[in-house]
Amino acid sequence: MKYWVHNGSDSIGPFDVDEIRSHVPGFGPETLVSPENATSPDAWRPAKTVAGILFKPPPPPLTPVGQIEEPDLDDPVRYRWHVKFQIGHARPASFTMDKTGAEAIARKKDYEKKGYRILEMTKTAVPNTFEV
Repeated sequence: MKYWVHNGSDSIGPFDVDEIRSHVPGFGPETLVSPENATSPDAWRPAKTVAGILFKPPPPPLTPVGQIEEPDLDDPVRYRWHVKFQIGHARPASFTMDKTGAEAIARKKDYEKKGYRILEMTKTAVPNTFEV
């Protein structure tokens, strides 16, 4: 939706909400705004009374954490680790890695330092592969 903005002496616009926030100097809660297609002078209201115009809506909630299987540091067996992660509020993604317990712990810590939020971490046996 677009709005006209009254800057104290003139009505300017129409602007969408992002344009108002970034391009209208002095814009604040008391600034008068009116919807683009309004025809009544009564449509002018302080910005603080218009839902969503002053602040961006909150981001969607984070994805809940599922099963996280903690690797055994002393287990020398390589497992296929399935890792589901999220960065910020982005859509979750996943990857697999063939690691021992110690390697998996180190990799998990590295990803967490980079800001990845580990949502799930499970292991399965690595399929046997033979060279012929």
